Amino acid sequence: HLITTVNHVRNPHFVLGKISPRHWEARFDPPACEVHRRTQSSGESAGMVMVPQSPAPAFWWQTLRCKPEAHYRVEALVRCELVPAGPSPGFVLVLEHDPPESDEYVRLERPPIFDAPEPVAVRAYFHAPNWCSQVRIGVGVRNAVGLAEIHDVRFIRILEPDEMSHPHAIQSPFVPGPPPVETVCVCSNNPAYRPLCSMLVLALGGDRVSNVPLEHFGS
Repeated sequence: HLITTVNHVRNPHFVLGKISPRHWEARFDPPACEVHRRTQSSGESAGMVMVPQSPAPAFWWQTLRCKPEAHYRVEALVRCELVPAGPSPGFVLVLEHDPPESDEYVRLERPPIFDAPEPVAVRAYFHAPNWCSQVRIGVGVRNAVGLAEIHDVRFIRILEPDEMSHPHAIQSPFVPGPPPVETVCVCSNNPAYRPLCSMLVLALGGDRVSNVPLEHFGS
């Protein structure tokens, strides 16, 4: 898969692990938030489904290695139908790291979203300080009840110059909206082995991606 070759997040779709998702740490009270995982076998996008029952924070965390002075893009592909139940409600993407010789941590947090009927990317950019070799990524819901689906989490090193990596250089799609396309058709005799097909299914959902064999065009 093309994305996972550069993604530093382990088990980014939450599908590995029998009882709980491997490499992820749950920080919430199970009765306060129902969770279940699904794979693409059902025709839907793989990922973690969270159904918070109370405003209490419910987050999944993972600790990752990073390279000092390197630039990274951190993002999550999510769909949510949440009802606000407190201040700053909704799905939140968080990145934390610990400065040396300090008891406090540095926190980067994107504005929460609570109404995204179609999958949207919540994205941030991170320039690791010269002393930083480890970060924590958190994804979850706070001060809201309803439904949140986390399809993918990514922490990708980017090699562009600083001005290309700045958050204002590429508009971050924090405002929920419909996807730019409704359906996609791929021409291939072996769609199951095409990385492009897997990426499209992940981004749009299995019901939006179809296939036409090459013989249809007389090839």
